[in-house]
Amino acid sequence: MSCFPVSYMNNIHIIKAVVVTLFFVSIKFGVMFSFSYDLQCGSCHLFYPSSESAYTDVTFSIIYLVILLDIIFSKPIQIRHSVKKWVIFMILVHVISVISIFLIINSLDFGFCINSLSIIINSSAYSPLLFYIFIEDSSEVVAKSITSGTITPSSDPILYYGNRIKQEKNSIKLLDYEDLKFGAKIGIGGYGEVSHGRWHHTDVAIKRVFQKSGKEEVDDFMKEIKMLSQLNHPNIILFIGACVTNTDVYIITEYMPLGSVYSILHSDLCRTSTMNGALNINIKKDKSQLKLSLNTKINILMDTAKGMLYLHSFRPPIIHRDLKTQNLLVDKFWRVKLCDFGLSRFKSSETMSRLGTLQYSAPEILRGEKYTEKADIYSFGIITWEIITEGIPYDGWPPLRVASDVAYKSRRPDIPSSVLPEIQNLMKNSWDDNENHRLDFSSIIQQLENIKLISQSQTGPSEDDTLESLEHFSAITPLNAENAPTKNYLTIQPNKK
Repeated sequence: MSCFPVSYMNNIHIIKAVVVTLFFVSIKFGVMFSFSYDLQCGSCHLFYPSSESAYTDVTFSIIYLVILLDIIFSKPIQIRHSVKKWVIFMILVHVISVISIFLIINSLDFGFCINSLSIIINSSAYSPLLFYIFIEDSSEVVAKSITSGTITPSSDPILYYGNRIKQEKNSIKLLDYEDLKFGAKIGIGGYGEVSHGRWHHTDVAIKRVFQKSGKEEVDDFMKEIKMLSQLNHPNIILFIGACVTNTDVYIITEYMPLGSVYSILHSDLCRTSTMNGALNINIKKDKSQLKLSLNTKINILMDTAKGMLYLHSFRPPIIHRDLKTQNLLVDKFWRVKLCDFGLSRFKSSETMSRLGTLQYSAPEILRGEKYTEKADIYSFGIITWEIITEGIPYDGWPPLRVASDVAYKSRRPDIPSSVLPEIQNLMKNSWDDNENHRLDFSSIIQQLENIKLISQSQTGPSEDDTLESLEHFSAITPLNAENAPTKNYLTIQPNKK
């Protein structure tokens, strides 16, 4: 009993349930023994007249029916579903018994068969069903205790997730698991896998948390959920809700059918989609068909900068901390939206030690210095290089060399001479070694607008639509883990100090 919360034993509803149960049992056995001729075998029909048994079964059928109707129509805040199942089972048993006894009273031998059926159902299903209902009800009890704060967070990450999410139930929309329809897996993130799914006839992305995640990962994940639920911007992924089950935690966001900027830049694989949004067969296409125009690339950078300007406009500013092309998703209108705030934090005076992906990490972060919004500016500079050149930063380099050269030797990706001078300046002013000399996103947007005018004056606005050959595809999605490009896409572990 030590593991069972004392508050539950003192709960008035538990006491009422126990009293009512004892009352019902006392009445039933009292009636049974009072109708027995020798008071020795009240449950045996040999000494328990069928008519009186019928009265008892009818009485208890009515009682359980009243309880069921009360559960259905009283609409409590949270219905104990296990109670409803148990009441329905008891009604079924008593109703079958009543039918059998009335058949026997009317001298119909078939009534004995019905009576045997009632006995078989009751004797065979009673214990297993009771065990199942206790297990199910225990889950509901734990969930309610977490919400009310009567149980402290467990070392079990999933229970801790549920605790944190339900504590924020006023600011986070909780969805029913039954309303989610799971489709193909479309990617794997730092803390879980992402699937394409449906929620109330709407295409959604469903992120499931890995159970091996620890408390720190839970805290990061909760920050992502809380942050997403409060953000509202056309270049930020739309948060729909969260879902908690006994074994998993999910966050549900809008579905981005074109996948990530990374998958568009670096993959020859694309997927078709059926009309209802279900993913279909993988098809290889010529890389030239996926080539983006300069205007399209600038639009991608512009959307990214607008989303980041929105995040940095908060006080304190929201720092993404893991800004990279894998976290830039593209909708069917080629609008880019930021996602994956699992490593985002509000700016604080203390040193932040958790790092994002190596190629995009600012030198001061690699040196273990403070994390500021200027680190996101640096990451944007690397993203600009990646999108413009369609290359992978530091491809083929050993991780230690990348970290050392970036942090202490001012190493940056080589910029091809064919890149517009204005874009070269944008890159250099974004990834400057001195964080105080880096641009802010407001200035970056202004420079991108000027670059777009220069680009259009040279190529014409019609070049915006460079993917007309792929119009018949309704989705270009991120690859599964087994198919994803593996070109030295490095991640370093957080500092454990």
